[in-house]
Amino acid sequence: LGFSIYIGIDTEKFHPSSKLGFKVKRKHDLFPRQSVILYSARLVEQKNPFLFVKIIKELSLSKIDFVSFIVGE
Repeated sequence: LGFSIYIGIDTEKFHPSSKLGFKVKRKHDLFPRQSVILYSARLVEQKNPFLFVKIIKELSLSKIDFVSFIVGE
């Protein structure tokens, strides 16, 4: 299972590196095949951070192995 929602990111210019992903996972003691779910935005109503929390709660009931991070101000 893998998908990304790109809002406001030019995917023709931005190509995430899988090598960098493994490096970050190693730095934070995560498993290589563990999914990382990131919320990166201002923590304001307009950006709907509570939707992210709701989705994470629902995913936690599944058998998907993941960690989630919230980055914002």
